[in-house]
Amino acid sequence: MSNSREQIDRLLKQIEQEAYARGWAAAIAALQAKAPGLPNAESPQFKSEHPSNGSEPVQRGRGRPATSIGRVRTAIFEKPGMRGVEIVTYLKEKGTPVHERTLRSCLRRLKGRDADMRRKRWYPRLPTEHSVEVPARSS
Repeated sequence: MSNSREQIDRLLKQIEQEAYARGWAAAIAALQAKAPGLPNAESPQFKSEHPSNGSEPVQRGRGRPATSIGRVRTAIFEKPGMRGVEIVTYLKEKGTPVHERTLRSCLRRLKGRDADMRRKRWYPRLPTEHSVEVPARSS
């Protein structure tokens, strides 16, 4: 039963790919009829990278890249014992400025996971055998 189902799925996928390719070629041919100077459908610039009509999901990252939090984390590990304002200055001197408001958000997210504040200064959190992992917040 499952073998025939797999065979049907494979045939449907092949039919979809062929139909997509025929539709693509027809669209290019229609464009060429309207504008004769266009290259033909077999030229490399018109080849579709995914002729399967979206059957394979495209992997995309969620949200904005975590570059600011990475910079702040790296700064704390490179030069421990800085205050928040000193981290802003340090990053500015390195050529990777981070706004103070963004820095405060990053520190709040890093607190207890990768960094700890002691006497108003930030230090990297070192893993210990008795440390409890703080789960990441889910939005």
